[in-house]
Amino acid sequence: AFEISRGTMTTAQFQRFLDLGATLQRNDYNEDVIGFVMNKDILTTWYDEAGLGPEDHQGMFDQALFRGNPELAELVWEDKGGRFDQVQLSESKVQRYLRNYRNAKPANTDNLLESLKTFEYGDSMLEAFIAHQRGSIARIEMLKEYGDLILAERNDLDNAKDLERSN
Repeated sequence: AFEISRGTMTTAQFQRFLDLGATLQRNDYNEDVIGFVMNKDILTTWYDEAGLGPEDHQGMFDQALFRGNPELAELVWEDKGGRFDQVQLSESKVQRYLRNYRNAKPANTDNLLESLKTFEYGDSMLEAFIAHQRGSIARIEMLKEYGDLILAERNDLDNAKDLERSN
């Protein structure tokens, strides 16, 4: 049920899911799915029910960056004490994202507008496009907040964020 909802489940629905006997296992599949959840209450319950702890903080923090999920990053960093467990963004991942954002080009707005005309509200392709853009912007903010960046890298991210917003 959670895989299908892709983060649209309410806290009450999630709690009902657990009350009906669902269990959360520690495995790569579930740890990947948690990256899509943007509801901090659900994330907290999931983290606790699955028995995730300090040994999982780095993986969950990486998952937050990969998915562009600031709620998960904040949960790991602040609420679960990841900042005290030497959790950090890996330099190689930071550099990979910086390269991607430095190479970003403005979208051809005519083509983009033409493509968007074919979508209707609720269309899964439109939702995926919007989710991608939001994730990209959130990832930029996370890199700026948690990354050990020099001023030039922060400026590159600001420029990329402007591009992402205009795309």
